[in-house]
Amino acid sequence: MKKPNFASITKYTIIFLILFLLSIASVVFWCGRNTKNISLWITPASHFNEGWYYFDSNSKRQEIDSLPARIPADESGTAKIYHKLLGNFYNTYIDYYAHHQAVKVYLNGETIYEYQSPSNPKWLSSYRSFHNLISIPQIHGGILCIEARSLVSSSAGEFGQVWMGTRDELLNRLSKERLPQFFLGAVLILFGLILLIITVFYLRVVFDKTILYFTMLLILLGAWQTEESRLLQFFMGFQPLHWFLEYMIQPFILILSFLFIKELFINKKHPALVTLFFCITLSIVSQLFLQLTGIAQMTSSLFMINTMFVIVFVYILVLINLNFEFAKKSTKIAFSTSIALCTISFLISSVIKHHKNFTDAVLYLGIIFMFISISVFVIQKTQKQFNAVRSAEIYKKLAFLDLATGVSNQTAWYTLIENFSADEIKLDKYCLFMFDMNNLKVINDKYGHLEGDKAIHSFCECLKRAVGKSGDIYRVGGDEFICLCKDIDYTRATQIINMFDYYTKNQMETKINFTAAHGYAFFSPSSKADFIQAQSMADKAMYENKILSKKGRS
Repeated sequence: MKKPNFASITKYTIIFLILFLLSIASVVFWCGRNTKNISLWITPASHFNEGWYYFDSNSKRQEIDSLPARIPADESGTAKIYHKLLGNFYNTYIDYYAHHQAVKVYLNGETIYEYQSPSNPKWLSSYRSFHNLISIPQIHGGILCIEARSLVSSSAGEFGQVWMGTRDELLNRLSKERLPQFFLGAVLILFGLILLIITVFYLRVVFDKTILYFTMLLILLGAWQTEESRLLQFFMGFQPLHWFLEYMIQPFILILSFLFIKELFINKKHPALVTLFFCITLSIVSQLFLQLTGIAQMTSSLFMINTMFVIVFVYILVLINLNFEFAKKSTKIAFSTSIALCTISFLISSVIKHHKNFTDAVLYLGIIFMFISISVFVIQKTQKQFNAVRSAEIYKKLAFLDLATGVSNQTAWYTLIENFSADEIKLDKYCLFMFDMNNLKVINDKYGHLEGDKAIHSFCECLKRAVGKSGDIYRVGGDEFICLCKDIDYTRATQIINMFDYYTKNQMETKINFTAAHGYAFFSPSSKADFIQAQSMADKAMYENKILSKKGRS
């Protein structure tokens, strides 16, 4: 029994992982299909961080220096913070950023806002973190209470910053604070799409999967960063989609990273590649297992994916330096430096979890460094691909070009016949001309081969002018030329012959007077043999013309 090879195992495992991830995402989307959307455009907000307090288990008031802060929560993961509002409030809002929490807001004991987690699958405790924007009723003071019930253990008793102000103030703050990251994600997506178009339409001759995987990686990284900016909430409040872009997209990025690295290996069974594949597969399967069994949410198991990111970046750094030749040493240094800084950034963001603003900034810089390294590599790789395509086109032209006259050669003519395939519905009508210079041997013997070559060149130029854009010219012998015209009638064929005779009679390129014999045949090819037959008929007509012209001179 034939044993499955590593390539087959890799292929089917990746297909299974992708289908499994998409299946899980489909379940989440389906269960959350009727979830009420959260829209910042409908409910505006703002901020204030001092003056908050809470009551401990002995009902004793405890002051909070400043938000963000973490306070004790009860057994259900619920905690409350309070603030005494003084003065008049009109057209005022607060913005509370809930980190995997169900939220209730009270004013003087009355509920003014409530956000409960949607109807999740049982194994999913949280969709995502969201801005909760609460309108404060017009009052003359009172006690404001925010109740946060944790959906995952890591967010129990956690309270982020609370902002207060008008709707416009909130939108301006959020936009200014998060726009750079959103812009970075948009640039990555745009750059990836442009590169994808170039890859698909302009690199077909020497298609390279390395660039294709890198392109898709850029698009996914861009989608992830636009979600991380939190500004997508302005445009869509569908929580399952936010959950997918935040958590499920990361395993896809890992899979694409592996596929990219795999293309760098000449030996697809290299032990380093096999090890990386099993590590990535194990990390994704373990994370999904912990999520689906309810043992640990993705919020607390992402360290496995983050660790794999660091390992993948190290692989990329080493492998590209070993397998790819950069155009300049400075370019190689720029790539290596940026990918190394990216690795360090992801490593820091994986280790430090308790300073979210700091880790977000570090991760943001890591993505920038990743973008720089991707850009450097892709530009170099694409340039090489374009050069390869250009070289291939040049070599192809040279293979089918007669250098002495600039028209197609005998190889091009027989390649045309070999590649012919008849149209089953309608047969095209062709006219095949044969041209032959009279007395070329006499010209070479009398004036020398240099003058003979000038005569041949002048002969061909006359033929080009006579044919124009009506057909293609092929040099099939020393002084023999074929001209193949499509969809012309007898009148146009006669015109070509007469114009050719006129141009040869009045040519000025050489002082040698020369004449030519010619003949043609009309045909509608249904097979390759029809071209050979038409060439034979035109050749026969040409020799008859040659005999008549000799009799005329005698």
